[in-house]
Amino acid sequence: MGALQVSTLLRARGLRLIAFAPAILCLTACAEEPPAGPGPYPAALAVLPVPLEPLAVGDTLRLAAVISNQHGSPMAGPVVAWRSDNTDVATVGPSGTVMIVGSGTARITAKAGGASGSIQLQAVDPPYVVLSVLYFVTDGENWTNSDNWFEDDDLGTWYGVDTDTAGNVVGLSLEGNNLDGRIPPELGDLVDLRHLNLSDNELGGGIPIELGHLKNLRELHLHNNDLTDGIPPYLGNLEELRELHLHNNDLNDNIPSALGNLDSLRELSIHSNDISGEIPPELGNLAQLRRLNLNHNDLTGHIPPELGRLTQLERLYLGSNELWGEIPPELGGLRSLQWLWLANNDLEGTIPSELGRLGASLRVLWLSNNDLEGKLPSRLGELGNLAWLLLGGNEELWGALPLSLTGLPLSIFAYDDTDLCALPDQEFQEWLDSIPNHTGTGLECPPLTDREILEVFYEATGGPEWVNSRNWTDRDQPLGNWWGVQTDTAGRVVRLHLDNNRLTGRIPRELGGLGSLRYLNLRYNLLTGEIPPQLGELKSLRDLILDTNALTGEIPPELGKLGNLEVFDLSSNGLTGEIPPELGELENLQHLYLHSNGLTGEIPPELELGPKQGRSCPGVC
Repeated sequence: MGALQVSTLLRARGLRLIAFAPAILCLTACAEEPPAGPGPYPAALAVLPVPLEPLAVGDTLRLAAVISNQHGSPMAGPVVAWRSDNTDVATVGPSGTVMIVGSGTARITAKAGGASGSIQLQAVDPPYVVLSVLYFVTDGENWTNSDNWFEDDDLGTWYGVDTDTAGNVVGLSLEGNNLDGRIPPELGDLVDLRHLNLSDNELGGGIPIELGHLKNLRELHLHNNDLTDGIPPYLGNLEELRELHLHNNDLNDNIPSALGNLDSLRELSIHSNDISGEIPPELGNLAQLRRLNLNHNDLTGHIPPELGRLTQLERLYLGSNELWGEIPPELGGLRSLQWLWLANNDLEGTIPSELGRLGASLRVLWLSNNDLEGKLPSRLGELGNLAWLLLGGNEELWGALPLSLTGLPLSIFAYDDTDLCALPDQEFQEWLDSIPNHTGTGLECPPLTDREILEVFYEATGGPEWVNSRNWTDRDQPLGNWWGVQTDTAGRVVRLHLDNNRLTGRIPRELGGLGSLRYLNLRYNLLTGEIPPQLGELKSLRDLILDTNALTGEIPPELGKLGNLEVFDLSSNGLTGEIPPELGELENLQHLYLHSNGLTGEIPPELELGPKQGRSCPGVC
């Protein structure tokens, strides 16, 4: 329904129009070739006045043609002809009187002799007319609630309409109100609008590009309708927009890269549509984004690594699409992330250990029904508050579940339809049994080989970032050729010497399975977390050197079972608690270093070492 139709209808109902103040767009002046012969003639023409504010439907404007002759002097008398190039927007009479009859642009031209000039006018519908158009094109008579519509000149009394103190429409909230029809493009004339909510209705057709004119808009809610066509790139002009909700419609085509211009955006929800194409990497520019939901579409291509720049992001939903390629390790930089949902795609490759960097923030990790492969990274055990871990339907996942997972407070753990297995570790089995919703494979792993244990150790301690990791990723090399590893004649690891090698992360519990290990030196690194009590299973160990790291927690009393231990150095860490009396059982200990920690208590009397045997640590260490 056009503006003239609405105006006619309103007048038929005895209603009046409310006009905006006028506005300018452009001014030009020109002259044709001068006429032959003597005497003054019109050489230049300017159209005045120049409007300074937008014009509104119903406004009138009296224009004048200021004519100059070939000498630059004003002249009067020539007949002026006026013309409008768009009479649906503005008409002009013989005297230069302009009537605004519709929204849009129109160029008004004045011509006198060979001189002409013009100005371009832009007109918008006044809020009264815009709201009237919305009412009539969305079957307002059958709205659930239309209280006060057309019954009061104060638009702020109309149901769902909010105005400011100047009477400008700043909010329009008609969600769940049985609107049926199309969104009228005239809504783009409500230039003061901050909140627009037309969700949960029966609206169809496309999203008008004119909504891109709403430069003050902060929230746009069009979800749960029957909208079709693509997302207009012009929405990328809404610099103040904080929330954009378009989910549960029938939108198609690609996600416009222009949405990456929405610097203030905090929530972007486009799930449950027919959106195709790739995820634009420009979305990584949305530095304020908290939620991004693109679930249940037809998206293809890789997950852009640029999404790893969204440091404020709390929820990322990309599930139920046709995404492929590897999970970008850059997602491990999303330190505020609480939900990561990538299920039901065609993602491949291994699960990046960098996801462990998400730490205590992540609550849900949903990777089910992809083509992921390989072993689970031990660093997933650093997700200290993870409640849901869903991995089922990835048939190429295999190997032992990391023992580091026992620290996770999981309520849902699913890894069915994989080849993952559980180690015969009593503590781990008890943890599995404690999970309320546990769906596994029922497979029990054989004990890990030394090679498998070192592979877990490499991944858990940031192996790719070590100073030296020669041969650690070469599966064809014997363990004795790996940097810092020494083996016996049977190929068993007896020495692990990786001091000052930039190790990070936590010491994995699996390290306690190196039954032949005699020497363990991990000093001068960046290791964190607690000392695994499983190190107490290293019955052949003679040297345990873990000083100058960032280890925390208490000294595990299980270390008192290391009967062959001669050197015990845990100094310069962040250890707390009392020195366990079980250390008194270390009968062969010659050197003990516990200083520069936060330990309390006394050294067990059995360990009062002489000065030639090393330093003891009585009292507070």
